[in-house]
Amino acid sequence: MSLRPLRPGDEPALEAFLSRHADSSMFLRANARAAGLSTSMPALHPL
Repeated sequence: MSLRPLRPGDEPALEAFLSRHADSSMFLRANARAAGLSTSMPALHPL
């Protein structure tokens, strides 16, 4: 298995994964739908 950041086009896979955990991923799902997975915008809360 390899890991990589999510990118545009991964939305169906992300939704499929998070929908199996609907009770604990409500905000993650809403934010992903609202903001998308693009990295072209600066982070809202940089570390």
